[in-house]
Amino acid sequence: MLTNQQVEADDKVEARISAPPGYVITGIGSRAHYDNITTMWLRIQPLLPNGELGPPEHLRSGWEPDAPLEAEVTLPDGYVATGFGAAIAPEWDVKRFRVWGRPLSSSGSLGKEEEFRGGVDRESGVEKQVRLSPGRILTSTGLNCMHNDINGILATSAIVRKTASSRTR
Repeated sequence: MLTNQQVEADDKVEARISAPPGYVITGIGSRAHYDNITTMWLRIQPLLPNGELGPPEHLRSGWEPDAPLEAEVTLPDGYVATGFGAAIAPEWDVKRFRVWGRPLSSSGSLGKEEEFRGGVDRESGVEKQVRLSPGRILTSTGLNCMHNDINGILATSAIVRKTASSRTR
């Protein structure tokens, strides 16, 4: 069960997407066209009562939701997103993407955070990022592009709690 929803960043964004209630984010991606973020993509998985993750599903948003992604990160099996960031290149493309993730145990606890990189430039830094406090996971994402930079980011988070009924199974 996901509880204690919290806004982490609430900038004006051009594309945003939220995981449905009971789902966790296990991948994030994006695309820009000219000076706009046109596509946001999430890989989500339901959080099952036994603490395991169900089969992955995909969500897309933005004014070009079906456009190909320029940068994306799919986390390893069992990991959930605990932060993300991006950067644009001079050609108005999302060239650098970071997703921070932690392994989720069936007890609901989160392991050590790791960074995962996507895009054609995996070495340079990001222009805007959100990193969550330990114990929190991402539940929504959004980005804004202006003057060829990521200048806005949106993120909400929650805490994973095992319910009493799932602990007795």
